[in-house]
Amino acid sequence: MDKINEKTMLVVSASDLRQFGLELIQSALGFNCESTQRNEDELLTISEAAALLGVCKTTFWKLKKQGRIREIRLGKRNPRYSKNELLGLLK
Repeated sequence: MDKINEKTMLVVSASDLRQFGLELIQSALGFNCESTQRNEDELLTISEAAALLGVCKTTFWKLKKQGRIREIRLGKRNPRYSKNELLGLLK
């Protein structure tokens, strides 16, 4: 006999849930999830990204405005920046 109202519980680790969320966001933004996952691309805040490039936040915003830095939005007020893309600017 089938139980119509049977509930199923799924147990997922925090790291697996985080990875799933990142893959979902990257897929929605058109990233190749496999290549991003292989390179372990990290998404940085503006402070982290500016520090990585060795510039102040103002200079970072100017680079972004010029189109040299691509922003990834994780909601209305959560811009992030690809560490791999930023490292590419340093080359």
